[in-house]
Amino acid sequence: MSNNLLRITSWNLLNGRSLIDGRADAQTLKKGIDDLIAEFSPDIIGIQEVDFDQIRSGRIHQAELIAQWMGAKDFRYHPTVLGTPGDIWSAHDGESDGASYGIALISKVPVKRWHIKKLQKAPFGIPLAVPTPRGVRMRYVPDEPRVAIAAELEDGTIVSVTHLSFVPGFNVRQLRVITGWLSTLGKRVILLGDFNLPWGLAARLSGLKSLTNSNSYPSWDPKVQFDYILASSGIDGHEFKHKQGSISDHRPISAVIG
Repeated sequence: MSNNLLRITSWNLLNGRSLIDGRADAQTLKKGIDDLIAEFSPDIIGIQEVDFDQIRSGRIHQAELIAQWMGAKDFRYHPTVLGTPGDIWSAHDGESDGASYGIALISKVPVKRWHIKKLQKAPFGIPLAVPTPRGVRMRYVPDEPRVAIAAELEDGTIVSVTHLSFVPGFNVRQLRVITGWLSTLGKRVILLGDFNLPWGLAARLSGLKSLTNSNSYPSWDPKVQFDYILASSGIDGHEFKHKQGSISDHRPISAVIG
């Protein structure tokens, strides 16, 4: 972090998958992250839909590699699902190892303390219209377990990432649980992630202000704002708007704070 400015990014990675050829190996992921670093160079990045030891993405630890490429010493990956989403999976039980999928928070700024909050998932899924570069496809998607990671920085700022349910109502409940939890950790709070809430609803429902307002989904022609960087009062910043990247169906969103 330089000149007291904090550069923050949130990105739903879609496991680093190229939308051109569907590849999700280390080389494809590195190209996407290198482009992000060249374009914005975040001090902190919160990532969602990130893989660990998955065959589909080359059996790599995606969060660890991204931390290395960023030059970040502090990161925390937390799995929510064991197995492969969309195939055979189970909720992460906090003990089992093996292929998993979840969220991560990566920081070049020293982290004093890490915090984890598990969230209740919806007991059912819903049919979703999933846009692809070749058109929209409908499929039933069961909900997955959810979690929030929070990093307590040296100056007392709390930075947290999450990926909320796509089931209407449950994502609002989860958002309110997280904001209540964060208020017990500190007064300066930044919350980012994919909230699956359109039309700026996350800011209105959380009581936090939004530092970003760009549509981020789908990445090739953004129509909806699902991704947010929210902040408590007293934290000011301005948005950096990203171009279409080489990976993921979401565009990254970023803000410069300070």
